[in-house]
Amino acid sequence: MKFIAPLLLAGSLLAAPLMAIAQTAVDPAVLAPIKQLNEGFNTNAAAKIAGAHVASPVILDEFAPYAWSGPTAIMGWGGDFAKFAAAKGVLGGVVQINDPSVAEVTGDHAYVVAPSVITFKTRDGQIKNAGSFTFALVKTADGWKIQSWAYSRGAALP
Repeated sequence: MKFIAPLLLAGSLLAAPLMAIAQTAVDPAVLAPIKQLNEGFNTNAAAKIAGAHVASPVILDEFAPYAWSGPTAIMGWGGDFAKFAAAKGVLGGVVQINDPSVAEVTGDHAYVVAPSVITFKTRDGQIKNAGSFTFALVKTADGWKIQSWAYSRGAALP
């Protein structure tokens, strides 16, 4: 018991500053490439998807080979997604990247975690999953760009 009280006190003292960090407004310019990526996913616009990224991004996603990097990362990911979608019978879908649950900006670098819902129509019905995207971004001469992103699938939704 002697150790619990100081830990609770320390936790309560740290909670307020941490909550303030979590609730800080995010510059819309930082989120712009994430919104552009989301729009590109939903309109199947390869140029929009590519334009949201640096020249040699890193992508992690839930289908093989699970990781893509370098100047061919976006095209490689797109081709592998098409194979994955065909194997699953995907006929269409919608990606909804929501407002960030975490957004930290330090100088010309940013870290953003955003919950998401992805809905796919398949020949057998519908697949709907909660998940999250994690982004590392960098401010370039052309504005903020995505250096890397990872999608983590969560629970199936009704």
